[in-house]
Amino acid sequence: MQTIRTLITIGLVATAAALRGDENTISIPPEPPGGTVYQRVKQMLPPHVGCAVMVFGKGASGKPIVFKHGYGACRYQIEDGSKPEPITPATTFRVASFTKVLTAAAVLKLVDDEKLLLEDSALKWLPGLPETFRPVTIGMMLDHTSGLPPYHGLLNIQQLPEATDLNVLRTLSRLPDAALTSMHPRTTYNNTAYVLLGLVVQQASGQPFADYLRDEVLHPAGMEGSLLFVEGLNSPPNRAFGHQPGPDIVVQQTRQRLQQMIALRERIAQQQAQPNAAIEQQILMAQRQLAAVPDNADWHEEDQGPYTRLGGDGALYTSLNDLEAFLHAVRDRKVPLSEAGYDLWMTPRVSPPENDGFGDSRRGRTYACGWMVDERLGEPRYSHRGATKGFRQTIQWLPENDRAVVVLMNSVPPGPEGPESWDDALIEALGERVMQVVLGE
Repeated sequence: MQTIRTLITIGLVATAAALRGDENTISIPPEPPGGTVYQRVKQMLPPHVGCAVMVFGKGASGKPIVFKHGYGACRYQIEDGSKPEPITPATTFRVASFTKVLTAAAVLKLVDDEKLLLEDSALKWLPGLPETFRPVTIGMMLDHTSGLPPYHGLLNIQQLPEATDLNVLRTLSRLPDAALTSMHPRTTYNNTAYVLLGLVVQQASGQPFADYLRDEVLHPAGMEGSLLFVEGLNSPPNRAFGHQPGPDIVVQQTRQRLQQMIALRERIAQQQAQPNAAIEQQILMAQRQLAAVPDNADWHEEDQGPYTRLGGDGALYTSLNDLEAFLHAVRDRKVPLSEAGYDLWMTPRVSPPENDGFGDSRRGRTYACGWMVDERLGEPRYSHRGATKGFRQTIQWLPENDRAVVVLMNSVPPGPEGPESWDDALIEALGERVMQVVLGE
């Protein structure tokens, strides 16, 4: 059996050069039969531009393991032709809905400081909301029982120029009262609530939400390289840019369509002498599309989507290094919350909902404040997935045995039916398999 190289103590790693944020590899875990764990994990990953993977916990030998690796690059191509920066444990990715965990911590910090109450009505802090929202409390917004309407369709109906926190608030303020009477309280995953919670933090603290989050939650938790992205006001350090598959994916679909139309033309030709003009036109258009697409373009950069300027529900950029520090801070109760605040943050207060927002509520998943909580691999799991334009991620922490897995991708893998078919459940399952491989389970 090959020699097992493990991380013996945190102190040993802290003195090693491998702990520098500019290194691709932090530690090398045990090497099971069939190749190194690094290679095995790499083979498990879907097609990607860049990917960062972290696992920590006790291995099969009982000794602690920390596995932090970067795969691929921060960008697929750079305009000046220079070589893209490689992904490292210090590379920051947009982690989308995991932001909610930190937003909830910021709200609870204000509760600890007696600047707001969980029982406060949303209207106390956002008085422009319709009167029918008065029964909706801060606590209901935290645990997804507010029943607030989703902002996606509403923003389109109002035809506002862009999705910002204030535009979400403006949209809700313009809704007729009659449309809201049956919407609360309901237990369902709610992005709108967390957008509004970011504005509540701003109102109650007197600081911009991004600044308060940085000063009162991120930095105290050891997340020095993380930030809530506000376009034009700050910039994520060591940033990974998001990508969508293509145009080669488009080429494959167009080629398939072209083959189908050619086959249809042949069937029609067997039945009639004259060619079908509509089919001929579609074949010609497909051939022109294929001729215009470069052969070597696998991905295109698509870093910001229509909803990526929203703060409280998904604008956090962070890295493997900072997520490791954060999870250890949560474990050691070093995030600046009182004991009561921790209990509120980590304890589910509602039963599993009919719709958990991810299509798999039958697994018994419920909510604490920002966290998704269920049982996995025989113990409680705190987690949150995230999906936004150009990014996919899963962050899972099992505190009972202090083990975790993080998979961050700056590209949306192509699935059998296009990029959207690589959904949250798939990356969550990938994370589970990666953790089992690294820890030798």
